[in-house]
Amino acid sequence: MTWRTKSKIIGRVLHHNVLFWLATVFLVAVFYIMMCCYAVAANWTATSQNVFLVAAVTNALFFMAFFYYGQRYIIGQYRQEIALYQLWGVPRRQLYGTILTLNLIVLGLMVTAGLAFGALFMPLAVLLLQRFMGLATQFVAPWQGAALVRTLATFAAIGLLSQLVLVRQVYRVRPVQLLHGKKADTLHGRHRLSLVAGVYGVLATVSGLIIAQHFWWLWLIRPDTTGLRLLGLLSAILILVISGEHALIHTTIPLLLMGLRRLPRWPLKRNRLLKLARLTRQFRGEATVLWIGAILLSIVVTWAGMLTTTISVANREAANQARMTFVTHNPRAWQDLDKALTRFSISDVQRVQSTFKIRVVQFRLVNHQTGQAQAVHNTVAIMSQAEYRRVQRMQNLPELPRLTGRAVMIGDALSNTAWSLYRPNITLHLNQKGLPPLRRVGFLTATPYATTFNTAYATDMVMVVSDTLWPQIKPEATITWYGGQATKPLTVTQIDRLLATMPSKYRNAAYFSEKGKVVTRHYTDSRDQTLWTAPKIRQTFRRETGIDVFVGCVLSVVILFAVNSMLTLRAWAEREEGVGLFFSLGMTADEIRHVQNDALAWRYALPVIMAALNGLFALQMLWTVAWTAESAALFLLVLGAVALVSWLFFMLSAQLVRRSIVSR
Repeated sequence: MTWRTKSKIIGRVLHHNVLFWLATVFLVAVFYIMMCCYAVAANWTATSQNVFLVAAVTNALFFMAFFYYGQRYIIGQYRQEIALYQLWGVPRRQLYGTILTLNLIVLGLMVTAGLAFGALFMPLAVLLLQRFMGLATQFVAPWQGAALVRTLATFAAIGLLSQLVLVRQVYRVRPVQLLHGKKADTLHGRHRLSLVAGVYGVLATVSGLIIAQHFWWLWLIRPDTTGLRLLGLLSAILILVISGEHALIHTTIPLLLMGLRRLPRWPLKRNRLLKLARLTRQFRGEATVLWIGAILLSIVVTWAGMLTTTISVANREAANQARMTFVTHNPRAWQDLDKALTRFSISDVQRVQSTFKIRVVQFRLVNHQTGQAQAVHNTVAIMSQAEYRRVQRMQNLPELPRLTGRAVMIGDALSNTAWSLYRPNITLHLNQKGLPPLRRVGFLTATPYATTFNTAYATDMVMVVSDTLWPQIKPEATITWYGGQATKPLTVTQIDRLLATMPSKYRNAAYFSEKGKVVTRHYTDSRDQTLWTAPKIRQTFRRETGIDVFVGCVLSVVILFAVNSMLTLRAWAEREEGVGLFFSLGMTADEIRHVQNDALAWRYALPVIMAALNGLFALQMLWTVAWTAESAALFLLVLGAVALVSWLFFMLSAQLVRRSIVSR
């Protein structure tokens, strides 16, 4: 085969499947950009690098599946030509070599174009990432040697692997069968629809969604709430929903459409039988494509909902944690900070310190969904309301109602995030003989000095008691928290200069409850985990959420474009299928266009509908413990954007089909 003939074939393949090749170019460009961001993130943290690496691997896996599907479908378009070459006596070895050469040339063109696009937009992407993270914008060169080598090696391996699989498909071509029609493996060669498979599709899908709706009830109904049970429930949901939706698209919906043929003309009005036959053929022939599209769009919508929820919760936590410029419970770190402030002539810092009494508090938790109760023992740091008011003015804490007698207010992880799952008992007991039970009257939305409830906070809970109750409490241990509020806000650069003069490690203490008593444990921690500073807390939250937003937006846009490209590829390839039969039955061109538009509408709408349904049931598990109005609004905005993009591709496909139908 001459080079001129090869160039014509390549041009025809590119022209007929332009959206598919554009999607492959974008996937290569995104992989290169992620690899460049991975190299740039080496100056930040290891966690940042891992995010970009995971995003690049996900992009490569998606490209492998997408490229294999597209190549396989494109080979299917030219099966008649392959059959003719075989009948003309062209040796299989020569035929395989020609196909491999053409595919490798096309793959080389796509990878080259993808690298060119990636290099063109990489500086802009890095600048956008820096803005998301709140960093000073700095131009980055478009070419990164390591990223270029990784990109070429990855897509060369994927391309060679996909070619080996395509050779097997070419080997399975049977010339005698294909010369009798364009598609010999369509409805006539398929098995009959199974009622059992149709019923399974409905039952599996509904069961998976019901399990998702009652996820926390099923997980918490037994006391052994282990990670293995959590993984088992999630796996059961995924298996049921994914397999059920495939059976639903492939069997249940076609069975339903076939049943509609016996109904009056109302459901689909004119040309009812032709429309039903067209839709039945589409759902059976394109079940895998529609199913994959629905799964991918579900991932995009669910990820967007999780991301928006995380951002909303993170912003709330950052606002609570960054109420004071400096916070620590380590006396040595506080002394070192005071020396550093004096060394840098920073005198406008108001200082405050509070001593907490530590005891073990016992109360009962009742699960809202299971109704089961369990006893809980936690260490609690106790302060008086008078001390709270003194810290409140400096830290800008919420106003508390006046506490009298045995009334207390508590703050812990349950009161901030997971309290919707549990109902804490209103009665609390301290492990002190002779002390009457305490009465909880509310939760602390923001606790003094910090709101991070883990070992770094030294105790599990914080409690504010009335001034009359405070003297009656005898501590098992005490802890002093130190805080400083700068009158003039300090920048992160100034904070880093201060911290650089302090030791990198400190010896800290944490307090735990064992057998109803307070146990003290000492550990060594880093400087940043010992001395918290408001500017760095805000910076950390913004950087983490900025990376997540950037990666989520880039991958979501590419996947959304690729999914709709697959659907448009099928619409373009099958634009004239059945048109001759419709004209022979006396239908006009406008009537045929209406039939085609109905089929296209189902093709694009069904994945979006299923993605919205899957996303809502998946996110309700997260929203049960972390509901915010902002996250719901952003989720609806993302879902609307996905629907809008699908509608634009539908209009493009409808226009292509409309122009291909000419009156005869």
